[in-house]
Amino acid sequence: MGGEVIEVLDEDDDLQAHVLTPGLTVLDFTADWCPPCRRFAPVFDASAGRHPDVRHVRVDVDYRPDLAADFDVRGIPTTVVLRDGVMVRSVSGALDRHGLDELIDSARAGEVSA
Repeated sequence: MGGEVIEVLDEDDDLQAHVLTPGLTVLDFTADWCPPCRRFAPVFDASAGRHPDVRHVRVDVDYRPDLAADFDVRGIPTTVVLRDGVMVRSVSGALDRHGLDELIDSARAGEVSA
């Protein structure tokens, strides 16, 4: 944690090490070729700076389709929020700053809608 985005780009990157820990984790399921994903990327990156207590992890679905399947990702971008390693929220589509902040705040407040 601490304001940076962790990239999970290939099978050697261990997502479990990032998500099976206490606290909030936000996953951005994305792909380089996806225009909405490219628009969402700077919003996600800026969120890591605004929420340094929340792990921000970017997962490239082209390299990790197994993870996309594990989280039932059917379209990209998809944002998944985990609390203490358990999925509590999942939203498809590119969010704006306000939408992403609301998603994180609702997960902090204990709201569940996964």
